[in-house]
Amino acid sequence: MNAHKGWVTGLCAVGGGLASCGRDQALRLWSGALRPAAPPASLPDAPHALAACPSGAALYTAGSTGRVRCWRVRTSAR
Repeated sequence: MNAHKGWVTGLCAVGGGLASCGRDQALRLWSGALRPAAPPASLPDAPHALAACPSGAALYTAGSTGRVRCWRVRTSAR
């Protein structure tokens, strides 16, 4: 599966799925079946690290600028 254009720089478990980020400046959420769970978010820079809060309500990215950014995870029940 080629989900990112370029290197994947971060991967972490969030809720029942995964989150990934890469040099393509995209943050992606994946379902447990490794299908996209939401459209990718466009990031202002290419992150080097990715982490999730224990509740799964937020993701954190960090890049070469030294900034840590917080992103809210929004889910929709079907």
